[in-house]
Amino acid sequence: MESQEFWIAKGELVPPPYEECSSAGIQHERLHRRGHARVKVSAAGTEISWAVFAPNWASLYFAIEWLATTPGPYILRYFLSGWFEESFHELTEACNRIDQIIAKSDLHLTSRVYVKEADPGKISGAFPKLLEVAWNDGKADPANAIECIFDDRIDRFRVDRIGANSAVARLWGHTSSAFPLVSGGSYDQTVSEAYLNVLKTGRPRYDHVYAVMTAPDNSPVWIPYQRVILPNSNKFGPPSVSVISEMAPVEIRII
Repeated sequence: MESQEFWIAKGELVPPPYEECSSAGIQHERLHRRGHARVKVSAAGTEISWAVFAPNWASLYFAIEWLATTPGPYILRYFLSGWFEESFHELTEACNRIDQIIAKSDLHLTSRVYVKEADPGKISGAFPKLLEVAWNDGKADPANAIECIFDDRIDRFRVDRIGANSAVARLWGHTSSAFPLVSGGSYDQTVSEAYLNVLKTGRPRYDHVYAVMTAPDNSPVWIPYQRVILPNSNKFGPPSVSVISEMAPVEIRII
């Protein structure tokens, strides 16, 4: 089955952008300003994209009816401060979720990063193996971790070393300019708040995190991930922690 792309506007199918005009800017205009919805259908499933704040209810209700004729799984990509992506194997689940999001289309998010401390023994989902090993061993394989040291000159943590196999290196490359590693922004301030507590208590911490990040293609994307923060014992260097992260489902519902 060849991949097909369809556009919906005001509750009915409309021609897709001409190939020579199908730039990211044209698609942004259609989705965000003109209230269109885009449906991509292939043997791998069906993807529907829309912007939550756009005037697109008629198009989304049309899409809900039309999804019954397309194959699953059903991937919902919707924009609210960044791109969310959710996947459903059952048609009814996907349609009900679209209904829920429509009902919250006036929601204004108060943050672009959410952190929730968790207990590995009480989570309902999977504990990524890499994190489980680090948690049980009480130490991190340097290749899998990001090491952050407390710099008293600037009164905050900064990245000192990037593990070659860390999640950041795998997604953004081995560079300190990758979005999750840039110091001083709201993301950095929020995710690093727990580091001092880990150093003070000497105990590891396990978190679920949901945050907007700038993807390698410069698009803002909501990324769910789990992390383990471990205190480092170094008598001759500055205080530091090791952070091991893996993209994984989280027990944080934003919308």
